[in-house]
Order: sequence, then C-alpha cells, then structure tokens
Amino acid sequence: MINLNQDSFIVFLNKLSGRETLEEINSRYNGKIKVVKELGKISVQAGNLTQSGGLVKKVWEKVVKSIKTADSPKILILGLGSGTLASMLSRRNPQSFITGVDIDPKMIEIGYNYLDLSRVKNLDVVIDNAVRFIGKEKNNYDLIFVDLFHGYKAPPEIETSNFLREIINKLTPGGQIYINRLFYTPETKASAHSLIRILENINLGEVSLIRSLTNLIIHFSQAGIQPSLQV
Repeated sequence: MINLNQDSFIVFLNKLSGRETLEEINSRYNGKIKVVKELGKISVQAGNLTQSGGLVKKVWEKVVKSIKTADSPKILILGLGSGTLASMLSRRNPQSFITGVDIDPKMIEIGYNYLDLSRVKNLDVVIDNAVRFIGKEKNNYDLIFVDLFHGYKAPPEIETSNFLREIINKLTPGGQIYINRLFYTPETKASAHSLIRILENINLGEVSLIRSLTNLIIHFSQAGIQPSLQV
C-alpha cells in the first residue's frame, strides 16, 4: 500500500502520463500561470485554460492555412499571449510585419523562454491594455486578430460597438478581422452571439463564422470584400 498525499498523488499521475510542470509563475493579470510539458509539447495554462501552445495551435490552424494576404502583410494581434499565433503567422508568411499586444509581461517572458517567440521575425511586442492601445494607435493593418480573454470570459470593454468600430477603422482597404471566442457552454455561446449581433448592426462589412474545436472564430471583412475563408 502506498500512502500519498493529494499533491504527491497528482505528481505521481503526471509522471505516469508524461506530464511535467516546468514552471509556475504568479501574474498580476492571469493569476497562477503554469508552463506544462506533455508528450514532448509545451503549453501555457492559466485559469484552467490553455493560453498558448497545445490546443491554441489547433484552434488557429484552419484559419492561418486559409488566409490570403499581400506579400508583406501588416498584422496586429491583440492578446499576443506567449506567441503561438504570431509564430504560426510568421511561418506561414515570413515577410509579415507583426505587432503583438499583451497586458501581461509574464506571458511574453514565457513565450521567449519556452516557446518560439524569439524566432518570430519582424515582431514588435507592445505591453499594454488592448483597448488603450487601439485608442492611440495610428497605423493600419491588413489583418487584425483579437484573442483576448480573462479566464473563460472576454473583457467586457471589447464587446462594445465603440471598440469594434475602432478596430475596423484600423484596417487597410480589404483588411480582415478574426475574433476568437469560446463556444461550448450556454454562457460562452450567448456572449459570442451578442458580439456577432453588434458586428452585424455596425453594418460596415460581412461577418462569417468558423467553428474550431470548442471555439468560434468570428471573421469580419470590409463591405464589398469577400472573405478569404468560406465556411
């Protein structure tokens, strides 16, 4: 008979499954962040959700593979996290110029230490609140990705017509926006549908939906411009 306390038992089970916690970091914005290695792959977890690596790559794969842009697109990522999406976009088109915004410097640090953030070419990292950044940003972008979460929920300030109009105004002609939302509980589905209605009521472009695992990617393209991905 083996007498193990709860923590030791969890460690024991993790070893059996090949799961290893590489580091735990306390963040002002995300609480406890865990860097986990499982089956040779690293993911970043906070609030019981994978924030970077792991399933996050699966969520974005379909979108990234299907995007058609200019030769050297200017890309904005609101919610850079530890850089999974930025890394995917850079590999897809190494000539991309990417601006990544995240409020949490701990997430950025993890991206450089454990994931591929240091390998992303032409990357400008901005540590700032996404809403504040958009309010003062002067540049325009071919692609804007919104991947903002606080735990299971999106920050309420991004679910407003004012914020959505601001990011639409930051698009170049023919530009596109992709918004990532959780979509697997009545609450997360209702929140996503509310955001879709706001975008449709703004009536400045076309909205299409891309289901990916437990998430929904809301795609916006400017009026008269056909989406690059048909769903």
